[in-house]
Amino acid sequence: SMVGSLGYYATVFYVSGGNKIVGDNWQFWMGVAFMVGGLIGVPLHAALSHRIGKREAAVVACIIGIFGYGGSWFLYTPDIQWLQTIASGLMGMAAASLWMLHSSIGADIIDYDELSTKERREGSFTACASYILKLGNSLGYYFSGLILTWSGFTWKLQVQAPETILWIRSSLAFLPIFGLVVAIIFVLRVPLTKKKSEDIRRELEARRGTV
Repeated sequence: SMVGSLGYYATVFYVSGGNKIVGDNWQFWMGVAFMVGGLIGVPLHAALSHRIGKREAAVVACIIGIFGYGGSWFLYTPDIQWLQTIASGLMGMAAASLWMLHSSIGADIIDYDELSTKERREGSFTACASYILKLGNSLGYYFSGLILTWSGFTWKLQVQAPETILWIRSSLAFLPIFGLVVAIIFVLRVPLTKKKSEDIRRELEARRGTV
């Protein structure tokens, strides 16, 4: 939500020079690129997760996201406006892939929890995950408003101040990179490798049968 808001304003007031009609047109094509990236990313990372493991595939998705968001600093340019669709496509690929993989990794964690506690607690894990996602979306909208306020952004100006645009572009490029680096650190700390997850599944099925 925060990235989407900042990307919108960066498109309208930097790439399109404050022209909202042109900016909205590019928002449409960026949305198409985001969707296409997601459609490509899901089967790609599904195959990758079977080949190298879910953790490693999630790290690859994070790295693609880093290239997408970091690349926005160079690809959001008034000189060649269509380049921003490349950044949007990479963002979509990373977002869709991580959305798929985090749920799949969560299922492995639930299996591990059952093996350790002898209780199946999908409801508790799902409720916590849902709460965290909603909290993240809420904070994203909140901080996007704060960033725009701190940057000095105002709708009253057709052309924003250079320092305002710099704030928006910097936030769009570097805040998601920080979050993705943190995500990589947490993902790599999950001890459930592909082999270990398969061993846990076999042990659970031997204990209680298949589900």
